[in-house]
Amino acid sequence: MGFVKICPHCGHKNDTFEAECTNCFEDLSVVPPVDESLVKEIPAKQEPSNTEQPKMAENPTNNEEKGEQKVPAKHCECGWYNEANLKFCSKCQRNIKGLAKIYVFQRILDDQKKQAKNDEPKPEAKVEDHKLDFGFSLATVDGSYSYSLSLQNPIVVVGREQEMAEYLHNKQYVSRTHAQLQIVGAKVAIKDVGSSNGTFVNYKRLSPNVDQLLEEGAKVSFGGPWNEEQQDQNVAYFVVHY
Repeated sequence: MGFVKICPHCGHKNDTFEAECTNCFEDLSVVPPVDESLVKEIPAKQEPSNTEQPKMAENPTNNEEKGEQKVPAKHCECGWYNEANLKFCSKCQRNIKGLAKIYVFQRILDDQKKQAKNDEPKPEAKVEDHKLDFGFSLATVDGSYSYSLSLQNPIVVVGREQEMAEYLHNKQYVSRTHAQLQIVGAKVAIKDVGSSNGTFVNYKRLSPNVDQLLEEGAKVSFGGPWNEEQQDQNVAYFVVHY
């Protein structure tokens, strides 16, 4: 027979190099090795009675009547109950190796795990493009084409070789770089950026590089004035919608 460390809490025999009981995790750092033949002479430490147990977070009598299970735990200074085998607090990372073990209801540990999971930072939700829509659009009179502004790109330049080129490319009176649209508060402003044939809002030609706020239902045309009777196929006509 060799030497062993006898746990003063549960009486379990441990190897001499163990710092904690492999059965109940009691601290064995100050427990001296003894001859294994003397083990029978060392009584195991009795479990504490209910009256000797530490005060519980909830009324222990009521919970015991419900048959809830008690488990060993370590109570950190931060208020967190940790599983008895942990050496560091799972909440604040304090060293709790030397803390005495107490008995708490299993439900307390389970509730803490749920709380910790809920407290974990949530991954940043991916913002889809349609959620960035500002609610503004330039739409053709017949509804065959519509261009919307996005909060992701609050300033755009339109023209035959810029934004809206898919519709404007064959409008000969529209310049390659024609006008600018910009979100301003809850509205959108438009300005001509030096186009050859002008930008018109409600029949009026805009002065170059001067912002004009657009209202719901405003009539906008690129390359020529709005013509109610006959629209020129080389001019682009739009109605503002919010």
